[in-house]
Amino acid sequence: MARKGTGKAVPWLEAHVNHRSKECLFWPFSMGPGYGQFRHNGVYYYAHRFMCELVNGPPPSPLHQTAHSCGNGRKGCVNPLHLSWKTNGENQLDRRQHGTKNKGGRGGIGKITPEQDELIRALAGTKTRMELAAMFGVTHSTIQYRLYGGSYRPRRERLKGAKNPPSI
Repeated sequence: MARKGTGKAVPWLEAHVNHRSKECLFWPFSMGPGYGQFRHNGVYYYAHRFMCELVNGPPPSPLHQTAHSCGNGRKGCVNPLHLSWKTNGENQLDRRQHGTKNKGGRGGIGKITPEQDELIRALAGTKTRMELAAMFGVTHSTIQYRLYGGSYRPRRERLKGAKNPPSI
């Protein structure tokens, strides 16, 4: 039988619509780093987008995104004072100013330098993936990829020398 949530997400967001602190307000129901998510009436939502709609109304167009003036969206900030609707271009300019723009690669892989990659592998037996992710400012899946599935060479090149390589 599937476990159902206790339905605390929407009441929590509604209770914090009038939050007026300038400090980030972090989503308390996350299982790890990243944008907070929840399910309500069978639909999945991002917490920051839901909060932005509560505070600012629906997006001006389907192309508008929720932007964070604090630059802490990936850390789970849902402070209503930090959220606004912006186009993708405006949001990307903000990310560049905050220093949160992806530096290349998929899934944050480009954020890890070869030196950091070496350090991650050295610390792998002493720290959890979540701890390593927090240390390097990436997701735990990026750490998992660094430890078990990747290198800086393209996947096809890595598989050339493997016995019975999987089909790509």
